[in-house]
Parts: sequence; structure tokens; C-alpha cells
Amino acid sequence: MKNLIILIALCAFVNVAKAQSGTLPSGIKYRVLKKGPGKAPGKINDMIICKIKGTVSGTTIFSSKDVNKGKDLPINFKLVKPQFRGDVMEGLMMMREGDSTEFRVPQDSFYRGQKPPFVKKGDEVIYIVKCEYLRTPAQIKAEQEQMKKQQAEMAKFQQMIKRQNDSLAKVQKLAKVQLAKEDVTIKSYLSTNGITNAKKTPSGLYIAVNEEGSGDLAKAGYEMKVNYTGTFLDGKKFDSNVDSTFGHVTPFTFKLGQRGVISAWDEAFAKLKKGAKATIITPSTLAYGSHGNGNIPANATLKFDIELLDFEKPLTSEQLKAKEEADLSKYISTNNLDRSKLKSLPGGLMVYVTEEGTGESPKKNDNVTMNYTGTLLNGTKFDSNVDSAFNHVSPFSFALGTGSVIKGWDDAIATLKKGSKAKLLIPSTMAYGPNARPNIPANSPLIFDVELVDFTAAQNKK
Repeated sequence: MKNLIILIALCAFVNVAKAQSGTLPSGIKYRVLKKGPGKAPGKINDMIICKIKGTVSGTTIFSSKDVNKGKDLPINFKLVKPQFRGDVMEGLMMMREGDSTEFRVPQDSFYRGQKPPFVKKGDEVIYIVKCEYLRTPAQIKAEQEQMKKQQAEMAKFQQMIKRQNDSLAKVQKLAKVQLAKEDVTIKSYLSTNGITNAKKTPSGLYIAVNEEGSGDLAKAGYEMKVNYTGTFLDGKKFDSNVDSTFGHVTPFTFKLGQRGVISAWDEAFAKLKKGAKATIITPSTLAYGSHGNGNIPANATLKFDIELLDFEKPLTSEQLKAKEEADLSKYISTNNLDRSKLKSLPGGLMVYVTEEGTGESPKKNDNVTMNYTGTLLNGTKFDSNVDSAFNHVSPFSFALGTGSVIKGWDDAIATLKKGSKAKLLIPSTMAYGPNARPNIPANSPLIFDVELVDFTAAQNKK
């Protein structure tokens, strides 16, 4: 029995060895160096894409690398019926995708006429072929059609880019003309108003420092706290955070160099030290351009009286988390919230129920109807559906747990019963994070006073 097993194993080995090497009918010897994953060899009229190198007596007589001018890239052959005895095409016809095979052709079959001097009697032409791909005529046609489609799409894309570049060049040309025109106006304004300390920057912005600050300059990403008053050159104010007429008498904050303000501001505040006061006069190309903004008309030259109150280096994520935790703790103490009634949820979210509802809590996909008022930690309201000042006094509905509201809402409201009223203390990571919203600065913890008016179960999906 043992001898029979050995005999079977020996036969299997011989069959594998035979499959790995042999001689084709024309006398070409082959040896499979590596078997690829291809399932079947190519047929007549198929295309073989391969890397190939042919040598005789160590001299290279042909290679795909030479065809590609030194680049190690494959070349294409159309599979055809062998034309003569020893035609290597006979070997290519047996290859599958991924195969690497050595073919040896007797030199007298390859050289049927005059031979090069380095070819000796008994030499063989040795081909090393790696089959990268095999393609049928149908596949080739489909790929050519796809290539044509891609080329057409690329042509359209290039035309679009050209139109955009042409349009940009036109805009830049007009902006250059506008800048030159406004520069004349600004110089006249400075002369008329006796402003002699204004310095012009390469961008065309004029900066007159009236009070030097102290310390280092802020860098991109720093949180800036400023006061400002904006006027037209005729003296009419259009905005201010120190004039109560405009309804927002609080320091204005923004991140330097993050395009959260007009480019003139990013440029000017980067040149001022903490405590500095300055007047900047900005051409429209560095402000609101040819589009204008609200009560600022197109191509308006603007004057700003600015003061850099303070700036802070951006906090790390760990520092920001610690600060928010401290700020929320201070809010709890200041507003006399009973800490024993605070329910803590994952992520730093806290729920303070002020009026307990009845029944069950809503589940994911249930349609919930809410009343709410949202405030910052300093008590400033930023939105409400029960305060007519926000112009949308009607119950707010949404599908719970579907991401249609901030995560703090999805997680907190899932813990409330119908009719409950609660205060939600939401860290910025579960609200809007570093992305500012109208009336909500970046990285702001939020407070919501909410009422779960009602909810209806989600319909079962078939």
C-alpha cells in the first residue's frame, strides 16, 4: 500500500513537471517560469500584451524595452498562425495571462539565411516572455470605444478649463484696471483728509497705524478678537461692532488667514500687534469686489477703523476638550443646576430634565416633533422655534437618529419621554465643531431648552 502511494505521488510529480516544460510540434522548447492566474490561452486574432526579450549567445537581438526606448513597458502582438517552423508565435499561442515562459528556438530555424558572426553552430534563440494581458477582438473594440469616450470627455474638460482660465484672465484684467482706478481715489482721499502715515502694501491695501501695539504678531489660525467700524469714503457707516445702531456691540472674533473675512482684513491684522489701532483703506478688489455685499454696493472702496483687542493661539484638541468641560461646569454652577439630576451620556453630552414626560422614548427613525430654543453659554440666543424674533414659530419635526440634526440632539432626545422638557448641554464635538454657523462661533458648546411634543413610530419597511 505504501509503495502504491509513493508511485501515485511520483506520477503526479512527473505530470506537473511535464506541464511545466516540453517541446512544441515545431521543435521549440518551452519552460514555464511562473504560472499566471489566466484560465485559458489566447486564440487567433486575440491580442497579447507582453514583455519580451530575445537573446543568442548572451547578445540581445530583440526586447520590448528597446522598442519602448529604454522604458520597461509591454508591447502588443496580434496572435496569428505561425508562419514558419520555429516561429515563436507558436509559443505565444500557449500562454495565459500572468504566465512567464522561456522559449528556445534552434538558431537554424530562426536564421534561415545569413547569420550574424556571433551565432555559432548549436546555438538557440532564447525568448523570455511575460504575458501581462490577453484581449479578444471584442474586448479591444470595447476598450477603444471607452478610450474614445474618455478622450472626448477629456477634450470637453480641457475646453471648460480654457473657458474658466479665459474668464479668470478677463476678471483679473478688469480687477487690475479697477484697482488702478481706486488707487487714484484712495490717494486723493488720504491727501484731502491729511492722512500721512498710510503705507501701501503690494496688494493695493493702505494701512495707517495710529497706535502701536506690543508683543508678537499673530499667525495663521490664531483666534482674533477685534473692534471695527466700517465706512464708505463719503463718511457713511455701513457696519460696526462698537456702535449700538448696528445691534451687535460685542467683540468680533475670527480665525486669521482662514478666509473667514475679506482678504484686506487677513492681510492687515497679520501686520498688527496686540492692542494696535489702525485705519485701513481697501480697494474693492480686496473686499467685496464687483458683487458687493448687502448694503455695500459693487466696486466700493471701504475704510475700516480697527483695533486688535487680543488674539489666542489655537488650542489642541485636548486643551479644547478641557476648556469646554470647564466652561460647561461653570455654566452648571452659574445657573444653579442640580448636578444629581444631570444625566451624562457618551461624548460629554448632558441632559437635565426639567419636566418628566410619560410613556416610552422615541426610537431610531421615529418622527419626533420638538419645540426648542438654542443659546450659547453666555446666554445669547442663536435660534428658536418659539421666539417670533427668529421668524419660524412652528413645531420642528425630524426623523430621529438619521443624522438630519446634530448628534447631540439625536442622542439626547432618544432618552426623553413624550411631553418631557429638558435642557441639553452639548459639547462642540457633538454640535458644529470647528465649523462656525450664523451666530454660532467655531468650537462652541451649545445649550438647548427643548420639549418633546410628540413622536410617531417609523413605518415598517417592506
